[in-house]
Amino acid sequence: MVSPLVQTHDGVGVACRGNLAVVFYGADARLHRTRWLFDRVDELAARNPGGIYSLMAITPNAAPPDAATRAENAKRFGQLDRVLIAMVTVALGDDFRVSIVRTVMRAVILLSRKSGKHLIASTEREGIDRLLAEAAGDTRLPSRTLIEGDLAALRTKLVTHATAAEAR
Repeated sequence: MVSPLVQTHDGVGVACRGNLAVVFYGADARLHRTRWLFDRVDELAARNPGGIYSLMAITPNAAPPDAATRAENAKRFGQLDRVLIAMVTVALGDDFRVSIVRTVMRAVILLSRKSGKHLIASTEREGIDRLLAEAAGDTRLPSRTLIEGDLAALRTKLVTHATAAEAR
Protein backbone atom coordinates (compact mmCIF):
# COMPACT_ATOMS: atom_id res chain seq x y z
CA MET A 1 0.00 0.00 0.00
CA VAL A 2 1.31 3.45 -0.95
CA SER A 3 1.53 5.96 1.90
CA PRO A 4 -1.29 8.52 2.02
CA LEU A 5 1.46 11.15 2.31
CA VAL A 6 2.42 10.45 -1.31
CA GLN A 7 0.88 12.86 -3.80
CA THR A 8 1.49 12.77 -7.55
CA HIS A 9 0.65 14.97 -10.50
CA ASP A 10 1.45 14.18 -14.11
CA GLY A 11 4.87 12.60 -13.65
CA VAL A 12 6.04 14.35 -10.50
CA GLY A 13 5.39 13.37 -6.91
CA VAL A 14 6.00 14.54 -3.37
CA ALA A 15 5.75 13.10 0.11
CA CYS A 16 5.81 15.66 2.93
CA ARG A 17 6.66 14.23 6.34
CA GLY A 18 7.89 16.19 9.35
CA ASN A 19 9.84 19.09 7.88
CA LEU A 20 10.97 17.23 4.75
CA ALA A 21 9.65 17.24 1.20
CA VAL A 22 10.75 14.14 -0.71
CA VAL A 23 10.30 14.87 -4.41
CA PHE A 24 10.50 12.46 -7.33
CA TYR A 25 10.62 13.83 -10.89
CA GLY A 26 9.76 11.13 -13.41
CA ALA A 27 8.75 13.48 -16.24
CA ASP A 28 10.10 16.62 -17.89
CA ALA A 29 10.42 19.66 -15.64
CA ARG A 30 7.62 21.86 -16.99
CA LEU A 31 5.75 24.83 -15.61
CA HIS A 32 2.53 23.07 -14.56
CA ARG A 33 4.45 20.37 -12.71
CA THR A 34 6.75 22.86 -11.03
CA ARG A 35 3.88 25.06 -9.87
CA TRP A 36 2.01 22.05 -8.48
CA LEU A 37 5.15 20.88 -6.68
CA PHE A 38 5.98 24.27 -5.18
CA ASP A 39 2.38 24.62 -3.97
CA ARG A 40 2.85 21.39 -1.96
CA VAL A 41 6.21 22.61 -0.61
CA ASP A 42 4.65 25.96 0.34
CA GLU A 43 2.06 24.03 2.39
CA LEU A 44 4.89 22.17 4.16
CA ALA A 45 6.72 25.45 4.81
CA ALA A 46 3.58 27.00 6.31
CA ARG A 47 3.44 24.10 8.81
CA ASN A 48 7.18 24.39 9.60
CA PRO A 49 8.18 28.02 10.19
CA GLY A 50 11.40 26.75 11.78
CA GLY A 51 12.58 25.53 8.39
CA ILE A 52 12.30 22.70 5.89
CA TYR A 53 14.52 20.35 3.92
CA SER A 54 14.07 18.87 0.47
CA LEU A 55 15.35 15.70 -1.15
CA MET A 56 14.64 15.59 -4.88
CA ALA A 57 15.37 12.61 -7.13
CA ILE A 58 15.35 13.19 -10.89
CA THR A 59 15.10 10.21 -13.25
CA PRO A 60 17.26 10.04 -16.38
CA ASN A 61 14.23 10.40 -18.67
CA ALA A 62 13.11 13.73 -17.11
CA ALA A 63 14.18 16.61 -19.34
CA PRO A 64 15.63 19.75 -17.74
CA PRO A 65 13.36 22.77 -17.23
CA ASP A 66 12.54 25.04 -20.14
CA ALA A 67 12.89 28.84 -19.84
CA ALA A 68 9.46 29.43 -18.27
CA THR A 69 10.05 26.66 -15.73
CA ARG A 70 13.53 27.96 -14.86
CA ALA A 71 12.03 31.40 -14.21
CA GLU A 72 9.33 29.90 -11.98
CA ASN A 73 11.95 27.86 -10.10
CA ALA A 74 14.02 30.97 -9.42
CA LYS A 75 10.98 32.92 -8.26
CA ARG A 76 9.62 30.19 -6.00
CA PHE A 77 13.01 29.29 -4.51
CA GLY A 78 13.42 32.97 -3.69
CA GLN A 79 10.12 32.91 -1.82
CA LEU A 80 11.29 29.87 0.17
CA ASP A 81 14.61 31.45 1.14
CA ARG A 82 13.53 32.18 4.69
CA VAL A 83 12.57 28.56 5.45
CA LEU A 84 14.68 26.34 3.16
CA ILE A 85 17.45 24.96 5.35
CA ALA A 86 18.97 22.60 2.79
CA MET A 87 18.09 20.86 -0.46
CA VAL A 88 19.70 17.73 -1.87
CA THR A 89 19.16 16.88 -5.52
CA VAL A 90 19.83 13.31 -6.64
CA ALA A 91 20.63 13.08 -10.34
CA LEU A 92 19.92 9.47 -11.27
CA GLY A 93 21.61 8.05 -14.35
CA ASP A 94 25.03 8.02 -15.93
CA ASP A 95 27.83 10.59 -15.54
CA PHE A 96 26.57 12.61 -18.50
CA ARG A 97 23.09 12.89 -16.97
CA VAL A 98 24.52 13.86 -13.58
CA SER A 99 26.59 16.56 -15.31
CA ILE A 100 23.49 18.02 -17.01
CA VAL A 101 21.53 18.10 -13.76
CA ARG A 102 24.48 19.70 -11.93
CA THR A 103 24.67 22.44 -14.57
CA VAL A 104 20.94 23.16 -14.43
CA MET A 105 20.87 23.15 -10.63
CA ARG A 106 23.91 25.45 -10.43
CA ALA A 107 22.06 27.94 -12.64
CA VAL A 108 18.99 27.76 -10.40
CA ILE A 109 21.19 28.15 -7.33
CA LEU A 110 22.98 31.19 -8.75
CA LEU A 111 19.70 32.87 -9.67
CA SER A 112 18.20 32.21 -6.26
CA ARG A 113 21.43 32.72 -4.25
CA LYS A 114 21.13 29.35 -2.51
CA SER A 115 24.68 28.01 -2.98
CA GLY A 116 25.22 27.22 0.70
CA LYS A 117 21.92 25.38 0.96
CA HIS A 118 22.10 23.06 -2.03
CA LEU A 119 23.89 19.74 -2.46
CA ILE A 120 23.94 17.32 -5.39
CA ALA A 121 24.26 13.53 -5.16
CA SER A 122 24.41 10.77 -7.75
CA THR A 123 22.56 8.02 -5.84
CA GLU A 124 19.56 7.98 -3.55
CA ARG A 125 21.68 6.55 -0.74
CA GLU A 126 24.26 9.32 -1.10
CA GLY A 127 21.47 11.91 -1.22
CA ILE A 128 19.92 10.62 2.00
CA ASP A 129 23.38 10.49 3.64
CA ARG A 130 24.04 14.12 2.71
CA LEU A 131 20.58 15.20 3.85
CA LEU A 132 20.95 13.48 7.22
CA ALA A 133 24.42 15.01 7.69
CA GLU A 134 23.04 18.50 6.97
CA ALA A 135 20.15 17.95 9.39
CA ALA A 136 22.14 16.31 12.17
CA GLY A 137 20.29 16.91 15.42
CA ASP A 138 17.04 18.11 13.80
CA THR A 139 14.45 15.89 15.47
CA ARG A 140 11.70 16.96 13.06
CA LEU A 141 13.39 15.20 10.12
CA PRO A 142 12.05 11.70 9.42
CA SER A 143 14.28 8.66 9.88
CA ARG A 144 16.31 7.12 7.07
CA THR A 145 13.83 4.24 6.92
CA LEU A 146 10.87 6.59 6.40
CA ILE A 147 12.75 8.65 3.79
CA GLU A 148 13.72 5.49 1.88
CA GLY A 149 10.10 4.28 2.10
CA ASP A 150 8.74 7.58 0.78
CA LEU A 151 11.18 7.53 -2.15
CA ALA A 152 10.21 3.94 -2.96
CA ALA A 153 6.50 4.77 -2.71
CA LEU A 154 6.89 7.77 -5.03
CA ARG A 155 8.85 5.72 -7.56
CA THR A 156 6.28 2.92 -7.44
CA LYS A 157 3.30 5.23 -7.81
CA LEU A 158 4.84 7.20 -10.67
CA VAL A 159 6.08 4.12 -12.52
CA THR A 160 2.70 2.40 -12.08
CA HIS A 161 0.92 5.50 -13.37
CA ALA A 162 3.28 5.86 -16.35
CA THR A 163 2.95 2.16 -17.23
CA ALA A 164 -0.86 2.37 -17.07
CA ALA A 165 -0.85 5.48 -19.28
CA GLU A 166 1.39 3.78 -21.86
CA ALA A 167 -0.95 0.75 -21.91
CA ARG A 168 -3.91 2.95 -22.87
